[in-house]
Amino acid sequence: MKKNIIKTIVMMLFVMSVSFIVKTDADASLQKWNLTNEVTGTVDNVTYSAYVSTDAKECWIYRAQIMSDTDTIKFPNEINGIAVTKIGGAGELRGKAADDYDDFIDILGYDWDMGEKITGLPLGDKRGSIKNLILPNSLTTIGSASFLQFVNVETIVIPDRVESIEKYAFEMCTSLTAIDLPQNLNYVDAKAFEKCSKLRKLTISSENSTFKAKNNMLLSKDGKKFYLVAPAIKKVNIPQGVKTLEKNSLFTSYAGKINIPATVNKISQDALSLTKAAKVTINNKNRIFVKKNDGIYNKKTGVLACIIVDDSQVIIPEKVKVIDESVSVLGGGKVIKKLTLPKSLKKLSGTWMMSTKDIKSVCFKSLTPPSVQKSTVYPGYEVKPIFCEVYVPKKAKKKYIKWRLKGEQSDGIEDFWDKVTVY
Repeated sequence: MKKNIIKTIVMMLFVMSVSFIVKTDADASLQKWNLTNEVTGTVDNVTYSAYVSTDAKECWIYRAQIMSDTDTIKFPNEINGIAVTKIGGAGELRGKAADDYDDFIDILGYDWDMGEKITGLPLGDKRGSIKNLILPNSLTTIGSASFLQFVNVETIVIPDRVESIEKYAFEMCTSLTAIDLPQNLNYVDAKAFEKCSKLRKLTISSENSTFKAKNNMLLSKDGKKFYLVAPAIKKVNIPQGVKTLEKNSLFTSYAGKINIPATVNKISQDALSLTKAAKVTINNKNRIFVKKNDGIYNKKTGVLACIIVDDSQVIIPEKVKVIDESVSVLGGGKVIKKLTLPKSLKKLSGTWMMSTKDIKSVCFKSLTPPSVQKSTVYPGYEVKPIFCEVYVPKKAKKKYIKWRLKGEQSDGIEDFWDKVTVY
């Protein structure tokens, strides 16, 4: 009972710290809009609700109400003579009232918790009949979760003026097979096309000055940064010349094989965090990264870049010195029954466990516990392994108990470890 209470307090602190960050960002994004000036318009049996910008030159369609089944929605270029520049992203309207950092509202006004498994369409929902989305020529921003679970959409026409496609914008558009990205695009969230399981063709206007597409992958114009790949591509050969795998760049991929070239020298946070473990190969001429046992690490710094969960027993390779919140988890959908940390480990930092589904036990090999550094982004997140069985060397048991209790004020903090076992 005591352990459950402590666990609840820890999770509340974590959610509060994340919520504060997101609320601040949401408040800033709302400053452009006058939320007391709302306009509506009805076109082809669809009623659109929009807020007008503070300068009265733009409007933001945050809600669309479909009056009858239709296979095509063509959004208007303007409402009451005011140009439509943003669609969706209504979750921002919660502002300081928002309680969940991963809670979104789609264009039809439905609430989605992205931390929960999404199954089925809302009762009475009409999105199931829609096969075609035609967005307005005046549009510059496609907001977060706008067209989430539009499962029968086959074609999406995105105009050239669109500059930003935000998180989960087309989440679970499971009938979408191809997307052509626009000329002015300068930002696309790596999770914009998450769970678009049939999307295998990705192209972009050759006139785009920020990005280019190659073999259904989105790269920086100079080819040095890798941003995302069409999710349905089963074999991903990252092009030679790519130096950085950007944050979440393969997060949405269903790939079974991933080849990393010799030129890659940076793997950003969650770049390789696929739900299922793909077979990863690293070019043997790569001077920075090496794959060994169940991990990929930086040979120069000893920082772990990726945990590979092929099965329930995960062994982090020797020579790994640091595990921090930049680490990816390849196969994050699997439960880890035993995670073995090497003798070489010197430091645990930030939210290094966040992308794992569940860890049942952790085995420390070193006689000296690693140093610990709290996350600066999510300060409420627990760095030390908790709520799991812990194995430590017999000679070091007292050291690890002292390490676990260090900096903690609760009398019941020892309950964080179900059991400490020596070997």
